[in-house]
Amino acid sequence: MSGVAVHLDGLTRRFGGLTALDGLDLVVAETGARFRAPARFDDELEIYVRVSRVGRTSVTFEFSAHKIPEDILMVTAHQTLVYVDLEERQALPVPDDYRARVVEFEGTDVEH
Repeated sequence: MSGVAVHLDGLTRRFGGLTALDGLDLVVAETGARFRAPARFDDELEIYVRVSRVGRTSVTFEFSAHKIPEDILMVTAHQTLVYVDLEERQALPVPDDYRARVVEFEGTDVEH
């Protein structure tokens, strides 16, 4: 399961979610990563995921991976997902109640 899926799963369990409800889902609009240090297969990594922005129709996640126990930043990344009606293939507004719950969960530094 990806970091976004785990984070969305956590948000869904807490608040009710945006995913796969009545033909509505989140789809990837943009993603990017910056690799800062090499990792090996057996390195132990700690992954952080947060929602950094809730737009009109999108949610942006930020990620970082740190090698532990040294706490070396290995990679930073972002991914923007758009809330869509899958049948109509149209972007939909992020529901206000979901937006409010994300801001409550993540804190006041979430752009919205």
